[in-house]
Amino acid sequence: MHAQQAKAYEVVHYIARSGKFIYSLDYADGYPAASHISIKNGKQPASLLQPVSGAAESNGDFVFRPAKGLTITQVILKALDETSSAPASIKAIAMTGKGRVILNFKVFGT
Repeated sequence: MHAQQAKAYEVVHYIARSGKFIYSLDYADGYPAASHISIKNGKQPASLLQPVSGAAESNGDFVFRPAKGLTITQVILKALDETSSAPASIKAIAMTGKGRVILNFKVFGT
């Protein structure tokens, strides 16, 4: 018989919108490397972005890039403090082929 190991983090769901795009962030509070962002545009399949590294940079930026080619080149969560609990909102910047889009992720359901 195998004992089940407890999950060391909780997933917090965030949503941000920009025009026709819906950005969904599943933030793994306590283990940010397990986080991911999906981008939905109408009826097209969602695109998935993964963290570049397992931790935020020294300035608090946490960078996500797509698994395969997208017009979104990366999403950067700004001023992320990995030592505190998941915040009610997270500021971010999406870098696209046309420029930068400012995002404000809010906990889903608030």
